[in-house]
Amino acid sequence: MVQEALRALTAPGSRRRGGSWPPVDLTGRHLAKARLPGADLRGALLKGTTLKGAVLCRARLDGADLADADLVRADLSDARGLTVEQVLAARGLHDCVLPEPVRSDPRVVERVSRGE
Repeated sequence: MVQEALRALTAPGSRRRGGSWPPVDLTGRHLAKARLPGADLRGALLKGTTLKGAVLCRARLDGADLADADLVRADLSDARGLTVEQVLAARGLHDCVLPEPVRSDPRVVERVSRGE
């Protein structure tokens, strides 16, 4: 049930064009293993959220707050709008799948190599 609600809330096209909705606020939520491929998480508040093992491939993450989010084993492959700064603000990058050029940024490489 929660998975379906998340999908509906973050589905591409679920936000009206030309206007603005309040950002999706998932601050501090436990979303381990959530499956949200292609989700529209632009501007989402994901601070402190557990995304361990979550599938967010092809998700829109422009301006999303990932501070202290747990991204261990999260699949962010082909995520759009994801920046190095967002990733560096997160915690737990071990085995996280990141899009190029984010994953090859020297700061990200260093964090991942330290097992963070």
